[in-house]
This record gives sequence, structure tokens and C-alpha cells, in this order.
Amino acid sequence: MSTGCNSAACTMDPAAILPDDCMTNDLSAATDQLLARVRDPDELIQVRLECMNSLAKIFKNVHKGAISASLPVLSILKSLRIALIDPSKDARCHVFRVLRHIALDADMVQAMVDLHMDVLILRTLTRDQRYDAEREQALKLIRTWIDVPAGAAIIPQSLVRMLVALAEQSDEKFRGISAETLCELAVRNPELVALSGGLKVILQVLLEGPSELSDALLTVLVHILDAQVTRKYLRPAVELETIISHFTDVYSKGPSHQEKLHACSKVVASLLKSWTGLLYMCMDDKRAIRTLVKALSLPTDETRRILLEMYFDIFHVGHPRKPPAETGSKRTPASQDMLSRLGPSPRFFGRANIVHQFVAVLLLVFIDAGLLEALVELVQEQGNKLIINSATHLIDKLIELGNRLLPVQFGTKLQSLPSLFKLAANFENPTERHTAAVVLAHIDSLHSNKDKMITTTVLSALDQSTDGSLAYGRLIANRNERVQRQVDHARICAGMQIDDTHFKNLMADTQISVNDQGLTKDYTKWNWDAVQELLQGPLLNPKRLDEAIKNTKFLKRLLAFYQPQSLQFSDIQKNKANLKYVKIGCEMLKTLVASPDGVRILCENKLLEQIAESLSLLDPIHHSSVGEHLFSKERMEKTLTGEYFTMLGALSKTIEGVRLMERFKLYTIYYHLTELRSRDDLLKAIIQSIDYSFDGHPRIILSKVMTSAYKHNRIFGIYHLRSLLRSNAADFASWGVPLLVTQLYDTNSEVCERAIAVLEEACNDSQNLETVIRLRPSLDSLGECARNLFLRLLSTKSGFEYLREAGYVDSEMEFWYQEGNELYVIYLELSLQRALDGKVVRSPLPENSRATQPPDLEIEELEGRATVPLHFYGSLAATKEGCELLREKNHFHDFCNFIRRYGLSTILTREHLLTLKAMLWATGKIGSSKTGITLLIEENIIRVILEIAEKSSILSVRGTVFSVLGLMARTLEGVEELENFGWETVIPPTTQVSSRLCVPRDISKYLVIPNWKYISSWPRLLLRVQSVLEEAGKFDAVEEEVLKAIGNMSNHILATNASKTLSKFRNEQPATFTRIELYMQVMRMQSCYHYRLTARKFLQEVFERVTFTTAILEVLDKMAPLSPSLGLISHGMNDPSDLQDGWDTALCLFTTNMSPVNNSGSGADDNADRTGANHGIPPPVQQSAKQVPTPGKEKDGNEMKQNLVPHVVVRGFAIPMS
Repeated sequence: MSTGCNSAACTMDPAAILPDDCMTNDLSAATDQLLARVRDPDELIQVRLECMNSLAKIFKNVHKGAISASLPVLSILKSLRIALIDPSKDARCHVFRVLRHIALDADMVQAMVDLHMDVLILRTLTRDQRYDAEREQALKLIRTWIDVPAGAAIIPQSLVRMLVALAEQSDEKFRGISAETLCELAVRNPELVALSGGLKVILQVLLEGPSELSDALLTVLVHILDAQVTRKYLRPAVELETIISHFTDVYSKGPSHQEKLHACSKVVASLLKSWTGLLYMCMDDKRAIRTLVKALSLPTDETRRILLEMYFDIFHVGHPRKPPAETGSKRTPASQDMLSRLGPSPRFFGRANIVHQFVAVLLLVFIDAGLLEALVELVQEQGNKLIINSATHLIDKLIELGNRLLPVQFGTKLQSLPSLFKLAANFENPTERHTAAVVLAHIDSLHSNKDKMITTTVLSALDQSTDGSLAYGRLIANRNERVQRQVDHARICAGMQIDDTHFKNLMADTQISVNDQGLTKDYTKWNWDAVQELLQGPLLNPKRLDEAIKNTKFLKRLLAFYQPQSLQFSDIQKNKANLKYVKIGCEMLKTLVASPDGVRILCENKLLEQIAESLSLLDPIHHSSVGEHLFSKERMEKTLTGEYFTMLGALSKTIEGVRLMERFKLYTIYYHLTELRSRDDLLKAIIQSIDYSFDGHPRIILSKVMTSAYKHNRIFGIYHLRSLLRSNAADFASWGVPLLVTQLYDTNSEVCERAIAVLEEACNDSQNLETVIRLRPSLDSLGECARNLFLRLLSTKSGFEYLREAGYVDSEMEFWYQEGNELYVIYLELSLQRALDGKVVRSPLPENSRATQPPDLEIEELEGRATVPLHFYGSLAATKEGCELLREKNHFHDFCNFIRRYGLSTILTREHLLTLKAMLWATGKIGSSKTGITLLIEENIIRVILEIAEKSSILSVRGTVFSVLGLMARTLEGVEELENFGWETVIPPTTQVSSRLCVPRDISKYLVIPNWKYISSWPRLLLRVQSVLEEAGKFDAVEEEVLKAIGNMSNHILATNASKTLSKFRNEQPATFTRIELYMQVMRMQSCYHYRLTARKFLQEVFERVTFTTAILEVLDKMAPLSPSLGLISHGMNDPSDLQDGWDTALCLFTTNMSPVNNSGSGADDNADRTGANHGIPPPVQQSAKQVPTPGKEKDGNEMKQNLVPHVVVRGFAIPMS
């Protein structure tokens, strides 16, 4: 080390410990001096800490390649280990942090484990809350080891057992992080976690909390349940079914029981929101599902209420929180559900809905399990009205879902409600008949109310022109709108033909003015309903209008009311009740411009003149406070002043109205107002109000806004174009699409992405699509955010030719073939998860990934998250030219071969599993078009896919197939093929043929899960016991008694007596509890068997006199590790049947070494010549139970293992095997 590295400098700055020139000039000497200082107990603590930092700095630079040198890794770790036994907890804490920073690869982790650092970590984690900072760093080090590539395979079982003990202790501060660490490890190394009892603890924490870990815990459980190779670590119909058993507990009461029920319902609901969980719950003829259904019949209101809430949740329908009498409105719950009923945003028009496919299967399962019958029985009871009301609503929702998502035969069965109608027709029991009739009437009223609400919901959404997220719902309301228009037309015709007497009476009813009768000028006393009736009927007759102009002051006073300077209309507070004045004002202008006399009145009246004058005063060249005050931001927000723009918008809908606006230079004023920097409210009011039906000023104003210097104005213009698109604006393809294409070249990425999203939606219309192709937008300037737009273009012949010519098709095809298919599956499964959970999940893909959707913060993104995104191969197969290219490249043939090869495999790597799902989705998207389905028929791949749906042992693959088959049902050819295999197609109402669903006629045969052999921990445990017993010959009789008592500490029944025995031994023979060999044997036992945290802390206190020194560490290096690597025993990825012979051989070898012989318990090796002595295993005592079967006996491996479990006793030390 250079002379500049002095002690004083070391205490000031870590950089002074190791200058940069030391790293290259004399690295070896610098490292040696740093290690010497770290090991020196007399060195200042601050110096030692900063020397550790410098070591970490050197190690990182060497690992990154910044320094080309070799490091004495073992010396570094041993020096840090010496610091790890320092009396100062701050020093130990810092060492853990440094170890975490230098644990950069699996080799370093393995080196740390080989140096028994797990022993020191265990000592730290069993300390009390005074050492929380040190414990936190130790846990972080464990997490770092797991995160290192291949680190999860190195983690010793001793640490996992410790994490299990921390996670199961309810009052432990680090319980949450321990459970989370177990979850992460369970995904990477499920066998190790299962062997250590971690899965049981994960279930325990899931029920007991904390709630913020629920999602992570459930994700791990679903992962474990998915494949046979991991599912084998759970006992069939045992672990998870214990959760369901809480619903059948009729004896427990109180808040704690309710909390447990809520936790159980959350777990079950989450399971039923995934394909894996749903299919698992259906095993054994849907036993778990039937239990949930039958639990409704138990006479426990709290259980029923929680179950009903769960059903509303899993079926994704609105739940009536309170009965109508208490809510004050019947519309709130139904309105919330109506949003989902209207379908996704128009942006996702034509895409398949994966949630619908999932819910259809879920509904079939519960119908078959008798849910509808259970609900009918529930509503017949004279019990809790809230529960009966909820059950009635649920019946209604299930009937509605059945009509929408299931084939006719199932929908008919749902609608018939045979048991309910039978009761309603039973005159022998008036009480039951009355109850059934009331329920049927209630269900009928719910349907009637919802039918009436559809139009109201849609139209109210369309009024918000910048939202318009439900504009597509107009398809549902067309019939009601058509009827309403006919009624309005008949009413107007009748009003125009009224006689003179009726007209005069109606005029008098307005209370405005008839001749000079002195009627009131106070607008609050006017009859506004009569005014509206006059404007919408009689005054549309030119004769009646002329009579009103000449003989009354009706129009004069009405126009005066709306004049800005009268401060009548403009001073009215803005609220829902006062919007009637705006509606009548618009009707007045429409009526007047409908006739020449009306146009003349508007020309002569000061209404439009005063509006123009007030607006012109907002121009910066004017400085009058009057106009500024009239249209100030405050007045625009709080009064009806801003509604003058709405009235002018009504005027702009007619040719005569446009001429009037030009006459008073209102459009010129609009041009100036859109340039105001600080008045965005005026710009929005103008853009939203004017009509764009005619080619002229409105479209020019909108194009000016879209080229504004301000980003937010351009984005607002794009949103308004979207609203115009959804409202079927006239000639949108000729002027709206070019405006959007222009925005594609905006320098701001957000503006460009918003324009792409609207263009993508516009391309649902073939005319708009062809316009985009004709304009030929530049591909290079758009990048990956326009992927979906290009896929839209690719689905047409002209678009395919344009993109092929631009070189897009070949490059994109190569990308999708190599990695795009897999990225598509990742995005799609995340979308399904957040759609079913109702939560937003961030994609793990990089933002610049070609499979990542462009950011869209609109609410419509949440509505459309359940739709299947566009797929390159699906769009390519939509044209004959694209299908020819697929045949030429042979890609689809490769997809089919992969599906045939791996579709029914039990063991798949994660890469192969992801690829299999990708191939299935690609095949389904190809088969979703008329041209693409022929490729599937040619390859005869549909039969293979259906076989996968029935027989695959990987449940998520089955779920993928269910969704893929729904895609194939979007064409008539696909429907015919699926019908030949026993599948029925459903066309949901209010949607097009492209949104079909597909379900099997016999769902039961697709719900069978192959049985698996439960792989418990005890066979592997026996092999670990061998390493535990190798050290047993070094112990005397007292120590063996101590070990026996410590073994009993793992049994909560024997723990109390065992702790007393240990305390007695410690008081009588304290020297025994200072031996490192005995202490390490105890640590090995804790690594092999389950000990609660309290027992571990007690044992740590018992051996508190064991002091680690440099000499002790040298002894420790000669000892075997606490537990052998899991990889030395099994790889954990083989089928249980494949492992059977290997287990039998290992067990037989082990039990041969444990053959029963006489032993006095003194520890003398009287049988050194026996086989067991060669392995360091002392002769065991005579076993009290029956002898272990020998390999020669004709018994299968399973029976032999079962007989092994209760009978292994070594030197008086009972080893639990189950």
C-alpha cells in the first residue's frame, strides 16, 4: 500500500484507505494490509469498517473487469468471518452488509456457505429485538444469496428452517419479510421450501396476515399447484382444502372467526380467479366447489354473507351492499355492473374477451355443482333479509351471465328455475308459494330496470364528449332510441297542428307575456315546461311563430332573458337543476333558425351581438373589465355563462346558424380565443360545443388546436377527435384521419402515442383503414409504439402490400418468431391477472420492448385490459397473401410440431412452458380468421389442442387452451370443427360474431386432474439424518441425553419437559454446554427438523457460553456443513415415479447401517467392526417397535417407507420421521 494510506486518513474517508492507484499498482499488498486490519481486534472500529468497504470496492471492480487481477477470496471471507464474531454488534452488522455487496455470483455464495457462515447467521437471527439492525442485515444477506443466479440451489436448509420459524411466529417483527423470502425461494427452489416445511407456513401466513403479503403468497401457491413436478409437494385434497373447512365450521363464533372467514374467502376467490386454481378446485368431481356451495345451507348468517360476497366477486358482477330501501336508490349497484355489460371501449372493438371465456367455464362449473339450487333454497328461508336480498340478486346475475356467456341449452336451464316455479305454482303451501312468487317478481323487476337503464347509461356517457368510453354501447340502445325518436316526432307533429284556443292557452300558461296583460317578467315564475312545449311543437309552425312575434312579447322577453348584459341567464348558478335553461335556450335557437322569420329575429335581436361583444373583449387587444368579468374562469365554472358556447354549438348545426355566426364574426373571435395561453377552459368549451358536420370553420379551428405550440392542447384535440369518431362524425375518413396521421410526426412522444391509439380505433372502420394506408405514414418515425396500428393495417390486402414493400413484414416476422411470441404471452397473462383481480399490474417487460403496449392512462385502458391484444401471426393470417407467406416460411408448421411434441409433457422447463403457451396462442390467433382456420385444418392440429385441454398435467396450459379455442370459434369454419369435437359456440348479445365464446358440452371430462404421489419430506430427511448421526460417536452419555432432550424440543407436547431437563443439565454440568462439537450437532438438528422460534431462542440461551474465537473457527472448518446441498440428494424436477427406485436404494442402504443392536447407551464403540462404524454411525439401541423391513422382503417401496416412519431410534435419540 502506498504511504498515503495512513491511519489518520483511514478514520476520515474510506477512499483514503485505498486510493485508486493502489488498485492497479500494488493490489496484492493493498489487499493483504486491508485484511490484516480487518482481522486485528485492537484496530479502531471505524478503521476496520472502512477497510471492509475498500475490500468490497476492490472485489466489485475485479468482478466487473475494471481490474485484471486475482483475489484471495478465501482469505477475504475468513477475515470478514473473524469480524463477524466481533463483540460489537455494529461491526457484525457492517460485515453482513459487506458480505451482501460482495456476494456477486454463485461461487462466492458457495464459498460463504462452505465457511459455515450460515451458523453465524442463525446465531444472529435468534437474538432478541436489541439486535434488530444486525438481524435485518442478516436477512438481507440471505435474500441476496437467493437473488444471485443459481443461488437458490445453494441456500442451505438450515437458513430455510430459520426463515420458516420466523414466518410462523405471529409477533415476530421480521415475519413479513421472512414469508416473502420463502415465497421467492419457493418459486426458484420449491423442493427445498417443501422439505423445510415452508409451504405449510405460507398457508398459515396467508390466513393470519399480514394482508399486504396475500398477493405474493397466493401467486406462489398457484405456481406450486400448476405443474405436476411442484404439485407433488402438496397432499391432494388436504393442505388447501383445510382453508375451505373454515366455511363448514358452525361452532366457532366471534370477531376472530369472522376475520378468518374473510381471509379464507379471499384465498378461495383468488384461486377461483386463475385457471390453475379453478381446475385444481374441480378435482375429485368438484369436491371443493360442492363444499363451498353446500356451505350456503348451514344456518350461519355470517358464513352465508361472506360466501355470497365471494360469489359476486368471482363472477365479476355488482354486489348490492345494502337493500334498496336503505340505499335510497336502486340504480347504484346496477349502474356499476352496467358498465361491464356494455362491453369494452371501442378501441378494443372486435377483440376476444379472455375474462368472458374464463367466467363462462367458471359458471358451468358452479351450475353443475348446484349453486343455483342452493341459492333458491336460501331465498325460500324466512331468515336474514339482507342475505335473501343478496341471494336474489345473485340469482338474477347468474341468469344474466348464462344468457350472455353460455349455450342455449345451459341458458334455458338457468332461466327455467324449475324448483322456484314449482314452489310458486304449489297451492298447498301458501307461505312457500308467496315467497317464491315474490322472488320471481323481484328478479323480473331487476331485469326490467336494467333494460331501461341501458339507454340512460349510454347517453349520459355520450354527453361527456371527452370521455365517450361507452359510445359503443349505443349498439345496445339503438332500439330504444328509435322508439323515442318516433314518439318525439309524433309529439312535434301534434304540437304543430293545435288549434288557436289551445295555442293561446299554452302561451298564457308560460306566464311570460300575452299582449299587455302585465304578466310577470320574473323568469323564476315562468312555466318553463310550457315554454319548452311551445318551442318543440307549435312554434315550429311558421304561422304560429309569426303570430307569437307580432301579437306577443314572448320571444322578445325570452331572448332578453338570455342576453349576456341582462345578467339573468348568465348569473344563474351551474347545477343539474338549472341545466333546463340551457336546454330550452338551445331549443329556442333551433326553432328560430328553422324559419326565415326566426332568422330575422335573431339578426335584429342583440343576443348574438352581445355574446360576440363579450367574447371579443377577452382578446388581449381589448382591456375592458366587463367582458373579462362575464367570461372569467370563476364564472365559467360556477355559473351558466359557459353554456353560451353550448347554445352557439346548437346554432352551428344548421346552415342558417353557421351564416348567423359568420355574420356576427363569432368564428373569427373563436380563432383568437384559441390562441389565449391562460384560458384553456375557453378552448375546451369551443372545441366541445361546435358542430363538425360541415366542412368549414369548425374543422379548421380543430386543426389549429392540434398544431398548437402547447402539448396539452394537442392532446385535447386528439381526445376530441376520438369522441367525434365514436359519434360517427360525417366524413371522418376524409378530414379526421388525416389530422390524426399528421400527429404521428409530432416531436412529443406522448402526443404521438395518443394519436396512434385513436388511429388504431379508427381502423375498426374499413374506410378509415384504407385512408390510413393511402396516406402511407412513415414507419421509421413511429417506432414500436405503433405496433398495434401496423397490425391493423397488416390484416388487409392493401395494408399487407404496403408493409411488405416497406420491409416491415419480414423484419417483424423474424422478431415474433424469435421472441415476440413469448413476450406476447407474458403481457397477455399479466392482463388476464389484472382483469380478474381488478388491479393494475405493472409489466416486467422493459418500456422499449416491442411487446409492451404504449402507455395509456385513460379509463378505457382499464375497461379493455381483458381483451386479447393483436398478434402478428393472427393479423398476417387474415389475408390470403399472409397465409401464403406463412406456408413459405414454414413457421406455422414449426408451431404445430412444437405443440405435438410438448403439449402433453409432464415435465417442462420454464422456457419450454412459455414457448408452448406462445405456440398455442399463435395457433389460436391464426385460426381466428377465415383464411387462417384453413391452416389449422390442413395441419389437423385442432384435435391435438383439444387433447391437451383434456389431459395436460400443467393446469395453466389447459387454461390457455380454453382461451385459444374461443379464438377459433370466431369463424363459421372454426365453429363447425369444434362442434364435431363436442364444443358449443356462444355469441354474446350486443356483440358481433367476432366475439364468440366456446365451451364444451361435457365440462366434467376437462376437469379431471391426474393423481399424483405426494412426495413428503421424510425420505430425504433420512438421508440428511445420516449426516447428523456421523458426529454422534463423539458424545458421551450425558451429551446423548442432552441431544435427546433437544430432539424432544421439536415436539410441542414434549417441549416443556425437555426444556426443564436441559435447564437441569446446564446447571449441573455447565461445561457440557461449552463444547463446539455438541453445539454444532444441535445446529444440525435444527437444520433438519422443525423448531419453533421460541425453542430456537431457548437453545441459543442454553449454549450462550459457546464463544466463537479464531481457534474455534479453525475447528469449525474441519466439520461437515449443517445440511448437505439439496442437489446432492435429488434434483427436484423429476417425476415421483422416476425417483422411487433411487429412494428405495438409498433408504435400504441407510437402514442397513441402522440395524438394531444392543447398546448400553454409554457411548462406547463396542461394534466398531459393523458396517455402521465405517460411516461414523454409532450402533443404535434396540428399537422398541417392530423391525425395519429388509430389502429382501417382498414389499413395495411405499409400504416400506410407511413402516419406517415411527421406528427409527438411535442411541436413545427419537428422530421424528413424519
